[in-house]
This record gives sequence, C-alpha cells and structure tokens, in this order.
Amino acid sequence: MPADISGKARRLLRKTYIRKMLKTDSDPEIIRYGSGYGGYAVDKSILDKNKDNTIIVYSFGIGEDLSFSEGIMRDRKCEVYAFDPTPRAAEYAKKHRLSEDPRFHFFQYGISVRNDREVFYLPDNQNYVSGALEYHSGLSKNKSIEVELKTLDSLMIMLGHSKINILKMDIEGEEFSVIDHITDKDIKPDQICLEIHDRLFRDGKQRLKKMLDTLKQNGYKLIYISDSYEELTFIRQEYLEMSSAYQIQG
Repeated sequence: MPADISGKARRLLRKTYIRKMLKTDSDPEIIRYGSGYGGYAVDKSILDKNKDNTIIVYSFGIGEDLSFSEGIMRDRKCEVYAFDPTPRAAEYAKKHRLSEDPRFHFFQYGISVRNDREVFYLPDNQNYVSGALEYHSGLSKNKSIEVELKTLDSLMIMLGHSKINILKMDIEGEEFSVIDHITDKDIKPDQICLEIHDRLFRDGKQRLKKMLDTLKQNGYKLIYISDSYEELTFIRQEYLEMSSAYQIQG
C-alpha cells in the first residue's frame, strides 16, 4: 500500500480487497478457544471425530497470551507444543500455570523455511512483545536479538510426530513463506489457524493472494474469517461433507 495515505484509509483499503479475496459461503460448526486477542476458531466436528485420540496442536507465536492453549487443553484430550523465540514470551511461558501441566510443552524456537540462527527484530514499543525476521514498521532496527529457527518438518522429527491436528501460527509475516515450505514438504495439518499480516507489507495483497492460491491448490478450504479480517481458519477439503459449500474466491 502507498506509504503516504492515512492509517484509517489504509485500513479501509485493506478491508476492501480482503472482502473481495476471501469468501466463505457457509459456516461449519465453529468453536473458538482463547481470548478476544489471542483466540482462534476451529472446526468442532473435526475435533469430535478425533475425540478418542490425543489431538496434537502446534502453536507458533504465543507472545504473552496462552489463552488458546488453555482453552483447548481444558476442553479436549490434547498435547500442545508452543513455540516462540522471544525472551519475554519464554519468560511468560515459564511462569504460566500451564508450565505445570505435562500436556503442555514450550520451546524457544521460531519457525522458518530453514534451520538456522538469524537476527530477529523486536518491537519499537516496549509494551509490545512480537518481533519478526523481516523488518517492517513497528519494529526497531536498534533492538534485535539472534534467535534459533527450525522448519516444521524438522520439529516434527525432533518431537516424534507424523501428523499435526491443529497448526496455529501468529508469526508476524513469516506465514507467507512458511506455508509455501510446509506444502512443498507435503505436510498436511487437519486445520490451519493463521493471523495474516498482509497489512505490514507494501506487497501484502500479492503475498496473501499467493498464499491463498497455494492452500487451495493443496486441498484446503477457508471456513472462518474473524471480524478484523486478520484471523483465518482453513481445513483439509476431505473433512467437508460438501466441499462446494466453501470456497476461496481468488
């Protein structure tokens, strides 16, 4: 988006193109776990089908809000694997009551398309937690740390998982490249919950369009859009009784 337009105009422009790009014709049975800030929606029927098995949840980018993990752990038989490379998030997770629950596992890794150590930019505002690998407005070039990154496939090998039931990512713009990587590796979580960060980049619309096309081509359907148009939930097409009831309009 042009840098010289007001914040209000930018939000309106974004909402306009998001409305054209995203569409769900009908809703499945949605259940939301977590707070208004850190919560995500999932398809209840898929969870119900797995009620006799342990649901494996990978949650990337927890910041200082574990309400999604708390909610699903309270309601379901599950194991939650949470990841965040920032020191504040690690300290928060260490002190949180979930740290005493054997079903909760925290790792101070960031997710990326390679296993490496890289510079991670921290927020300019000290009240914020979330940083990013790619610099954008809101981050500080003078506040950075080196973080350890791992790919999803390497984490699954490390943790002994061949399948993920729910993949949740709030990773400040890395979702666009990570989705490409996990589809290239033929990793197919049952459900993918994303916070999208197209608004942070000049070419955000193009990045989002490409990601949506990639997910569609790999058999995912969009089933939920939050009121802010920032949180999306996708499920694998084979879980839909009538796949034609859902569509991504590109």
